Amino acid sequence: MKNRAKITACVLAGTMFITAASACNIVTGIPEEQAPETTAAPVTESTESESSAEDTTEATSEDITEFTTSESTETSETSDPTVSVTERSDESEETSASSAGYNDIYTGLLVQAYEIIKKGPGEAEIPDGMMGIAEIAAYSPDSDLLKNIGFKIEDITGDNVPELMIGTGVNVLAVYTVKDGEAVVATEGWDRSSVAMLNDGSFYTSGSGGAANYIFGRYTLSEDGSEKVWSDCYFTDLKDEETWEIGLYHNKTGDLDVNTSEELTISRDDFDAIDKGLQSRIVELNLQPISYGVPSN
Repeated sequence: MKNRAKITACVLAGTMFITAASACNIVTGIPEEQAPETTAAPVTESTESESSAEDTTEATSEDITEFTTSESTETSETSDPTVSVTERSDESEETSASSAGYNDIYTGLLVQAYEIIKKGPGEAEIPDGMMGIAEIAAYSPDSDLLKNIGFKIEDITGDNVPELMIGTGVNVLAVYTVKDGEAVVATEGWDRSSVAMLNDGSFYTSGSGGAANYIFGRYTLSEDGSEKVWSDCYFTDLKDEETWEIGLYHNKTGDLDVNTSEELTISRDDFDAIDKGLQSRIVELNLQPISYGVPSN
């Protein structure tokens, strides 16, 4: 299938990117000895049985606690006498059904990610958004990946729809949201296009398309999670093939088009300093081991 062909291409290009990523101080690999913290995600209530379980223990789907929106909480606490008990009950049931729908969808995605890690990308189907997971599984066929790759479910866009984030260390590998009852890829990261979260909740990205092409920038997600809203996009491009002069560009659209971008007159050192400033704001992801989200057989 197409995704498997993409995996082969990514593996062949891996050596080139590792050099570029190292030069930019981007963490692209899995920590060999230390797994990320497994503190429960903000919307998940931890239990005594979870805290005592081993990292590789598979948990039931109940470990993904149903997400309750702030709207439903406010509704249940209202004292408005015009709101009948029946109406409140109907709203509560609707919210519970909606939360159960998110959990079912996200549990299915976690099972697919788990299969990629366990079986390897050559034996498992690679759904949209899991290119980074497949690459790591191909480079590091290690059982510790089940500890190092984690997830959390949290509303990060403020629309009362929780997003599913999968990642490792500081690397965001995939973010999904739900739209019209279907999982939608909000953003994803892989070797040649890494994604990390900054201390203000926005996303940092950097990537390389060759010796003359480098991109970095910052964006958030639209309220429904379906689009990237760029704050700044910086990139380089070759201006003169004979002299190998490289131009520096900036825009707020995320498009790598020199004709619709501003050419910067700063030095390359100043350009790189902007990148390093963003990198200094990257935060560690607070995730649970991915096996916690997979129902036991």
